[in-house]
Amino acid sequence: MKQRKIRTRNEPKDIESQQYETSSKFVPSKKLSKPNKSQSLLRMCLSSQWFWQKLVATCVVLLLVYSLYDWTNTKCWSFRIKTDANKNLKKVPYKSTITLNQLHRYYKSNGIPVILSGIIPTYPAYHTWNLSYFSDMFGDETIKVNWGNVENDNRTYFEHMTADEYFTIIESYNENPGFFESVPYWAEGGDFLFESYPELMDDLDDLFPFYDSDIKEFDFYDNYVQLWVGPAGTITGLHQDQDPLNFLLQIRGEKRVTIYSPYDEDNLYISSKYEPGSILSQIDPKKPDLNKFPKLANAKPLTVVLKAGEMMFIPSGWFHTVEALTASISITARGEFYCEGASFWFDYVLEVLHNLGLYKKGNCICHNTVG
Repeated sequence: MKQRKIRTRNEPKDIESQQYETSSKFVPSKKLSKPNKSQSLLRMCLSSQWFWQKLVATCVVLLLVYSLYDWTNTKCWSFRIKTDANKNLKKVPYKSTITLNQLHRYYKSNGIPVILSGIIPTYPAYHTWNLSYFSDMFGDETIKVNWGNVENDNRTYFEHMTADEYFTIIESYNENPGFFESVPYWAEGGDFLFESYPELMDDLDDLFPFYDSDIKEFDFYDNYVQLWVGPAGTITGLHQDQDPLNFLLQIRGEKRVTIYSPYDEDNLYISSKYEPGSILSQIDPKKPDLNKFPKLANAKPLTVVLKAGEMMFIPSGWFHTVEALTASISITARGEFYCEGASFWFDYVLEVLHNLGLYKKGNCICHNTVG
């Protein structure tokens, strides 16, 4: 008979028993974590020669784009011109007329505004343009009318109507402005106006001498002319145009123009809203809120009343707002020279992206259209 071996308390178990007991105990297994898809993709990219080639190529392209942007905005045109001449400007100078050289070498280069009184009275438009003249010309044409301050107020909209319907509204507004919730404004330019109706440009005597220069250096790369028609009270909100040449021509009526030098930009609270070729302010010029925008108190505006027959050069980088004091007919003319036009290539790219809905979609002055 086989005797059972008795083990004392301190005597170790034999190896075979230890292995059996160890194997008989339940030990929770550790689940091995699998790399997620992002980690796998990252490892694959970092180990791929194709990835590094594309990354280097992308960096080179971005560097070239930045270099082009920097070069065109320093060598061709810098739209915020800050000089000693415009830093302490106390009032806008008045001249009868100036030469192209004076415009380019002094006023534009130094960012100084100027009002010219001797050019518009020579235009046929100064003697013939009024609502009756436009009614005969546009009558049944469908136009797009702005209601309200499209730059600084989100409660605005566009409405389509015939020109005659709009002129009737202007007459009604002039008689009873309190009847309307907002002020109507017709702003039109481009192919519809000056290409479809070339006689309008004839009325402006080809606009003015600056657009017809024999000096090759000053040939215009592009120019844009726009007609503005509205009753008293129409407002163009506070904004800054980037065009090197920007003129406001007052054909009929009077407008109050308030401008701020580039040194005041930090006091004017830049808006994130998009408008091609312009930078907008958050401030409503009719109802400035100093509690919300306290730095506005530090700004130093210059205010002028532009009368019929006067034109004003507003330098690039100057914020400005315009309010009609009477029923008004105005022209704005903007343009740039060859190299200056090249400096806006990046803005053209952003405009294309915006039109495709890929840049600041809905955050713009693209207000609702009714009618």
